[in-house]
Amino acid sequence: MTIAEIYETELVDLDKACAAYSQAADWFQGEDSTSSANKALLKVAFFSAQLEHYEKAVDIYESVGLQAIENNLLKYGAREHFLKAGICSLCSG
Repeated sequence: MTIAEIYETELVDLDKACAAYSQAADWFQGEDSTSSANKALLKVAFFSAQLEHYEKAVDIYESVGLQAIENNLLKYGAREHFLKAGICSLCSG
């Protein structure tokens, strides 16, 4: 995720940061590191919303929210993910 963080903070290239976080999420999912994958996916959703790619952001927020519902420790945070998905859905029209 270091490359993505460089794109995010130093170069401020949200497209490349989004792609790097997405790749990191894929790698984390391959290693069954769900928490790290979700963290990277939430960054992808956040940057997608900033870049006005609302449908992509909605899909990610909903999938992370559904995963959170299944986990007793994370289920209370699912509401935030679904709220963000709803806001992005409203923005997309």
